[in-house]
Amino acid sequence: MKKRMLTLPLLSLAICGYAQAQADRIEGNPVMKINETSTFEAPKNETVARYDWTAPIGCKVVSGQGTPSVEISSSFLSQDSPVRLIRTFTDEHKDTLEAPIKFCRYVQSIQDHTIAPGETINIGGKDYSEADIYYTPAEGENACGQVVAHRLTVEPKTGSYADMTKPYLQSAEDTAIWISWKTSFENTPKVIYGTSKDQLTQTLEGSIDNLSEDGFPYYWNSIRLTGLQPNTVYYYQAISDNKKSEVCHFRTMPTPKSHEPMRILLMGDHQIKSRSGYEWLMKAAQRKIEEKYGDLTENINMIMNIGDQVDVGTLDQYEQIHLFKSQLMSPYLPIMTAVGNHETYNDPGMQRYAAHYHYENLTYQGISSGTENYYAYQAGRILFVVLSTEHTGDAQKEWVRKIVDAAKKDDSVDFIISVNHRPIQAEQYVGDISAWVRNEIIPILSETPKHVLNYGGHHHLYHRGQLTDYPLYHIINGAASWDQMWGMSSEQDYDDVQKTIDYWGYQILEFDFDKKEMKAECYAIGNKELVVDNILIDSFSRTLGKAAPEKPEIKEITEEIITLPYTFKGSPYKTTTNEQLNSVQYQFSLNQDFSTIEYNKVRDVEDLYGSTGKPLHIPIDLNENIDITQLTIEKNKLINGTYYVRMRYRDTNMEWSEWSDTRQFTVEGSIAGKPSISITDTSVTPGEAITIDYKYAPEGQNAWIGIYRKGEEPHSVLSYKWKYTPAQSGSMNFTIDETNEYYAVLFEDEGYTEISERIPFYVGPEPQISLEKSEFEEGEDIVVTYSNAPGLKNDWIGIYKRGEVPGTSDTSDSWDYLGGNTEGTLTLAKDLPKGYYFLNYFTLGQYFEPRERVYFSVGKDISSLSTDKTEFSTDEAILIHYKDGPGTPKDWVGVYKDGKDPNVDELDGFYYTYGATEGTVSIKAGTLEPGNYFSALFINDSYDEVSPRIQFTIKDGTSIRQAKNEDGPLLFYPNANGSLHIEGNTYETADIFNLAGNRVRRTTLTEGNCTIDFADLPAGIYIFKFHNGTDNCIVHKVIKE
Repeated sequence: MKKRMLTLPLLSLAICGYAQAQADRIEGNPVMKINETSTFEAPKNETVARYDWTAPIGCKVVSGQGTPSVEISSSFLSQDSPVRLIRTFTDEHKDTLEAPIKFCRYVQSIQDHTIAPGETINIGGKDYSEADIYYTPAEGENACGQVVAHRLTVEPKTGSYADMTKPYLQSAEDTAIWISWKTSFENTPKVIYGTSKDQLTQTLEGSIDNLSEDGFPYYWNSIRLTGLQPNTVYYYQAISDNKKSEVCHFRTMPTPKSHEPMRILLMGDHQIKSRSGYEWLMKAAQRKIEEKYGDLTENINMIMNIGDQVDVGTLDQYEQIHLFKSQLMSPYLPIMTAVGNHETYNDPGMQRYAAHYHYENLTYQGISSGTENYYAYQAGRILFVVLSTEHTGDAQKEWVRKIVDAAKKDDSVDFIISVNHRPIQAEQYVGDISAWVRNEIIPILSETPKHVLNYGGHHHLYHRGQLTDYPLYHIINGAASWDQMWGMSSEQDYDDVQKTIDYWGYQILEFDFDKKEMKAECYAIGNKELVVDNILIDSFSRTLGKAAPEKPEIKEITEEIITLPYTFKGSPYKTTTNEQLNSVQYQFSLNQDFSTIEYNKVRDVEDLYGSTGKPLHIPIDLNENIDITQLTIEKNKLINGTYYVRMRYRDTNMEWSEWSDTRQFTVEGSIAGKPSISITDTSVTPGEAITIDYKYAPEGQNAWIGIYRKGEEPHSVLSYKWKYTPAQSGSMNFTIDETNEYYAVLFEDEGYTEISERIPFYVGPEPQISLEKSEFEEGEDIVVTYSNAPGLKNDWIGIYKRGEVPGTSDTSDSWDYLGGNTEGTLTLAKDLPKGYYFLNYFTLGQYFEPRERVYFSVGKDISSLSTDKTEFSTDEAILIHYKDGPGTPKDWVGVYKDGKDPNVDELDGFYYTYGATEGTVSIKAGTLEPGNYFSALFINDSYDEVSPRIQFTIKDGTSIRQAKNEDGPLLFYPNANGSLHIEGNTYETADIFNLAGNRVRRTTLTEGNCTIDFADLPAGIYIFKFHNGTDNCIVHKVIKE
């Protein structure tokens, strides 16, 4: 009865408010077009003290807020929803007025058409033969000026090849350019050229590369024009025998000393022959450029692509996908690209790739990569560092180091753009990125503020974000390749991604070198199920040397002791520039120096994540109408204790303010520790008991553990099994009979707020997998025999290098689906480089491993050791670096005096690697007496040497000068309950491995003194691997009781 009585006054107020709202209403246009501004008005009323307007979803109030009349603008994010007005009267009561608004989008429907080259099709009474998107008026009384979009694909027929393709420009410089084309016959190629279309007075002959195979005549013709004038238009004609191209033209690059403005067009994957999505984008880009600037070739300097120009690296696809789809612009604009994963398919040794692209002579400041797989390319005052995510390793990393060191001192380089096919972050197909670029290369590139943009692809959509630790934009531009939309893959909302939009797009970059300014705009044409007419979906900019925002302040916390939830509030954003607020970062720590972070949150003014799905696929802004200067810490988010909080603001130029002064507060009434659950055995047979241990569950709040099938979400389906937690900590048993993959998670408050990590587990038969042997030669097929498999959808077997972690950014080295089979053999025939590997069975197309791994090696002389020098004194420490180790729990580095036999003689020093595949062991000063020594890596507590020996000499400390240890020693203070305090830290990151070699956590460290908390991990022995942007790392063992 109490609850009913409490609702009566609220109901009465609602009725009074409703009566008032019926008397007054909002006047305005009930149907808005996209990117339109309309006026909405409420009746003037002298008793109204305040007007608060809320625009429809995806719209903004552009003027008039606080008055009876406002202007509201729509955008491509707009959804059918009401405009709302809350009126506060002088007597302090309120009412709400609403008016429903519908949005009329330009494209009403889509029709797709396909023709062959040379054919025509009639659309709306006109004949068309070129791939593009054409429009006809939509019919019907509700059409509101809409159109029907006709997407025309021109699909080449396999086996029907051109005698001569259109020219392809590449590697343009200020005084030179490459011109290439394919012919079906062999004849010395030549180019006639000049600075006037009517005066092609110069002639140059080139080279021809016979790539023909299997009866397919294929000749690649190439000519490098040299001695040209910078920033000058040249006309040319390509000639092979009696075949001639049209007279085309290009503009050379500005000289690096020039401050001539530049524009770059970014385009993504070609890849698909059966759909002309790439051509649609090129046509859209041409129209937009001509609309904004004028003639395409006069206003764009070049195209930078991102790889996957083919689906497989065959000659057929190089002609009918790469060259055919590029031909609209390739005779006029030079095109550069990176190696994509699809270029590596069916192209052993990247021979066809290297033949088509002329990157062999590209150098920067005399630095050459020695390969066409990655290169540095200077265009004007822009330096492109084009990486290969398919050929990662020390050689490429060392080359990047040389390039960056040179660029730091080069006054002719204002901006650096890094290009890599696999991106450094992705919110769909989570983990399908290049962790190598993100963790190893980006820190080197970002040592200079010139590095402003990282350009990735691989995912077929658009995404843009900013790294928190560097002023660096990162984008994905996947063009119009294979379909990738929300709901098709694993997904996660990341703090360092501001927007992910499942549209096909292109970008235009503008550079003003006098202002040290880069501007970017992204335009889109839709996706498989949607057409949008070349709309602007994103823009961002970077100006070097611009002032940062002013230091913010956290508003005073009036209560010394707080209970959660609690909202922290920042001061108004202030700046001396014209830049707007873009991001806010809050950090909470138990230490005043913030050496450890208990909670870190970065939010942007917009967070485009997800969409409305069919039919309109409208992106959803999760931060719409949210004041990101305020942060609410929800119940149980922080455990009881005394905290320090700080925050800072970032502007739209990626400049962070100083950190605010800290505020101190104490949390009571929360939980005593971080809620967690664990499962001892994550693979069980049907009907076998599953024991779930839980810790720090909220008491008296109906916390519960739920079990769900993999792929199911708690908000949308009922749990498969569930139980309340009767205490703060304890254990529960469940039984499941259905073969499948599941996860368990802890919830609070009888609702669906997850307060623990999801723990995956498997119920079903244990798959059996085996190899004929454990040691293979390089190039030898890996034949896997499997049986007793569950046969779930998309089960697969994959191979990884030891030390790699499936399901993270580490990609498998070879894999294949099992097609639902429960037994059989699988040949993984990819040429694996020498190394130590493991293979396993994975379920449901993801990364759960229901059995123990099988280990094997490929090749000989895999592991290696090195020291920084070969001569040491007795009063200095010796660092021995190991690489490509087997990764078994008790691999060890052994040290012996020369002449000793490890199988017979006593060792002089041994140092376990604790399962790490690479790292550094340190020998304390004075441990070894003067003499000559050798060292080797030994496998798994045996005396089997798996690395070549290295030699070094130790002399008395008075005979040579002591080397300086710049990093200084690390001091470790472990706590058996699950924390590790570190003093004198100089490392950026720590990886935690269990003794099985699996990485279970990655932690970012602060310099100086810091603490790593791993209390939620099960008891056992853990290996901590500390590393930074260099190759050096150290390993430390910790026992957690």
